[in-house]
Amino acid sequence: MTEKILFVEDEQDLGSLSKQYLETKGFDIDWFDNSKNELKAFKENTSSYGLCLLGVQMPQKSGFELAENIVQIKEHIPFVFLTART
Repeated sequence: MTEKILFVEDEQDLGSLSKQYLETKGFDIDWFDNSKNELKAFKENTSSYGLCLLGVQMPQKSGFELAENIVQIKEHIPFVFLTART
């Protein structure tokens, strides 16, 4: 079984474009536009995910806060953070 990428980005255009691009490169992506739905899906499918791709600035919970929650569920999962910050 190929591990999926869990992708959380609240900005619709960036999320959609990134998901489409990564899928054309052969990656299996689950994209969520908010941290509440993502955390629920992650808990239900923990073993399916091998990488988390998280937006840093999101309205409900930052990507860093979300990463802290994810690590409590699956300790050794890698993260990549997306940001528009300089």
